[in-house]
Amino acid sequence: MQIKCPICGAKLNANVPEGKDLSKITFTCPVCNVVSPLSGCERIVPKPARPVPPKPVDDPETRYEQKKQEDTPGYFVDERNGNIYRLRPGKYTVGRKTYESESRADIPIETVYNGILEKTFSRVHFYVNTVLGTDGIYHTYISNASNKDDIKLNGKILGRKEELGLQDGDKIYSGGVMLRFVKTAPASSSPSAGDDIEDGTII
Repeated sequence: MQIKCPICGAKLNANVPEGKDLSKITFTCPVCNVVSPLSGCERIVPKPARPVPPKPVDDPETRYEQKKQEDTPGYFVDERNGNIYRLRPGKYTVGRKTYESESRADIPIETVYNGILEKTFSRVHFYVNTVLGTDGIYHTYISNASNKDDIKLNGKILGRKEELGLQDGDKIYSGGVMLRFVKTAPASSSPSAGDDIEDGTII
């Protein structure tokens, strides 16, 4: 605890064992060199920390965090079965949905077309990474997850270590799957559709 010397008023730190009788403990002030009983010293109670006021809504950092949490950066639309997958900020794996075990991909794609399961699309096929730029706009990129099958973006083959940015309407084709990237929810979905849906879940 912190005390004040009754003679010179110096603020001192005192280590006192619990349960000890303060009237029987004396100390020598290092400032005035006077011996005083501990019981005759004034205890100094520290002032509580001043609470930090919440940041105003118009604070740039607050707006940035709100945008990260509230906005949807885009969607994948399966051109073969019409399924829609909502994206979220961050880096995720995209791959084939498995039914005999838990899917390995963060965004599992249903690859059943006309009742036939397309297995050419790997369980972890490619990465999608969405970041919020300094311009306040989400930017989405894809990269190969070391997959042997070619991944084509608008017909251009994606290199093994290459990362390409997606634009609204871009088409990704690989392993019998064709996904179209869109910035806004397709007309088939209502504006409120999927508000509580997890990352990559079909709307």
